[in-house]
Amino acid sequence: MGSADCGPTAGSPERAPGWTGNFSSRCFGGSRAPTQSAPILASRGATLTYAQADRSADTLAAALARRGIGRGSRVAVMLPNSAELILLWFALSRLGALPG
Repeated sequence: MGSADCGPTAGSPERAPGWTGNFSSRCFGGSRAPTQSAPILASRGATLTYAQADRSADTLAAALARRGIGRGSRVAVMLPNSAELILLWFALSRLGALPG
């Protein structure tokens, strides 16, 4: 992704303190920001837009947070290279958790 500003930074209980924004505004910023309807992931014939990936990562981050995953948590990940893996990494990033 783009800059170091892409990581967790905000204020809802499902996200790491300081996280604000979405993939396009936080990770690409300014005039380089893609629209929310632009594709970000393609896997097994399906394509996700930035908006869809953002919502999916939020949902997954909320589910992980309800299970006690948060800033500094280490999470074992065993998934094949897939859109699901990328969405999990996005969700963990939002929580400040680390795949490990």
